[in-house]
Amino acid sequence: MGEFFNRSFSLNLGGKLIASESVDGNANHPLRVVFSIERDLTREPNAAEVTIYNLSETSRAKVADRAIQATLEAGHSGRSSTIFAGRLEYGSTSRDGPDWVTTFEATDGAKELRESRINLSFQPGIGVADVIKRAAEAMGVNVGNVADKVSSGNIRGAIQEFGNGIVLSGNATDQFDKVAKSLGYEWSVQDGEIQLLEQGGVTDENQAVKLTSSTGLIGSPQSGDDGVVEVRALLVPGLTPGRRVQVQSREVDGFFRIERTVYTGDTRGQDWYADLEVKPL
Repeated sequence: MGEFFNRSFSLNLGGKLIASESVDGNANHPLRVVFSIERDLTREPNAAEVTIYNLSETSRAKVADRAIQATLEAGHSGRSSTIFAGRLEYGSTSRDGPDWVTTFEATDGAKELRESRINLSFQPGIGVADVIKRAAEAMGVNVGNVADKVSSGNIRGAIQEFGNGIVLSGNATDQFDKVAKSLGYEWSVQDGEIQLLEQGGVTDENQAVKLTSSTGLIGSPQSGDDGVVEVRALLVPGLTPGRRVQVQSREVDGFFRIERTVYTGDTRGQDWYADLEVKPL
């Protein structure tokens, strides 16, 4: 597991690179960054909490802008990926002894989903693809894979049209949720894009992230409630909700779907993990 020795991290705020380091666990880096990110397959926005020590005065001022975009990448040298992209909801800086401590909270699409509105009436016989696409466009986030997913017609037994027409009025997120569920889909927002899946489906049927003791699996998976298996791994790319993952250990050997991921990291500490909740496929 030598490829996991050196860790990498970068934080971008408002289009400006704030922190970018290769972390070996021993060097005295000028910036300490601590993060906790929660992502799942529900309609509730993914969320991040990040604490940064001793940012410059200019960078500290950026955190006061609630509309600013934040992007975090983390992993290991040559194998890092985006683990969060969203907008700041809250930020503050305080003094703790000799240190300036800046903390911000960010969400993935919360403002857009909360404020989106739609008021459309569709005639009888309207195709379901047209309806769900229009609802997605009204949500204020990137429509992601919606068009491709509904055009592929993967839902078995789903209706193809609304024979009596349909009216979508009110919060666009609520209306999209209503239509998606009626057609057998589940959805979430991942990195600013709608991710539409068949119930229990995965983002890529043909590929799986393989987790073994030599590819990032930490310790032994644990069985939880409702068939959930709890897995801890290093920060390797691809461990996002909806992804197909193959877990191989003495206790568990099989294919699963990632339901929830919690990333935790500390550029001066030991934490550099992805804690997963997965369900068998």
